[in-house]
Amino acid sequence: MRKLLKFLLLLLIIMVVNACGKADNETAVVFIGDSLIARWDVERSFPANKISNVGLVGSGVEWIEENRGLFSDLYVVVLTGTNDLKKLDNRNLKSYADRYVEAMLGLNAKRLIVVSIIPRNNESGAHDINQLISELNQMIADGLKEERAVFYCDVYADFLKNGTLNMNLSYDGIHLNEYGYEILTKKIKSLL
Repeated sequence: MRKLLKFLLLLLIIMVVNACGKADNETAVVFIGDSLIARWDVERSFPANKISNVGLVGSGVEWIEENRGLFSDLYVVVLTGTNDLKKLDNRNLKSYADRYVEAMLGLNAKRLIVVSIIPRNNESGAHDINQLISELNQMIADGLKEERAVFYCDVYADFLKNGTLNMNLSYDGIHLNEYGYEILTKKIKSLL
């Protein structure tokens, strides 16, 4: 029942975004991902666009996979992966990166902007997890580099300070504050 409700909600959002995008010259953009997307006031950040936010708190790459093919012919911005980190280590990093890339491409977007996973600063061993994130981001970027209409938005270094997430850009070591979202907004606007 829950999957059916999610599907119907997404279908409604997609229909609205498609209708809005065709009504005038504004670009319709769908934002999908984890809590970093869900908590972002994308309507305020992108006032020149028709926006739909389908971020899901606590989600990971499986949320992207569940939405395979639903965003055909739309502009899509994806930011996800931080919730999957607890399951990753050097042994399964490459297979996860391949799955991540396949999930992104499965969205079938007209223009796809994949935002790099940002560093963390909310746990002991943050330097180690951020090294893993850096390696994962590189694998994802490499997997997407040959794809037409796919833009990898590497913001990792913009959020890094002394090996961890710059706490001037976050309120808890994972989630972004208004200054963090300002950086994302500027970078993504340059790609729309």
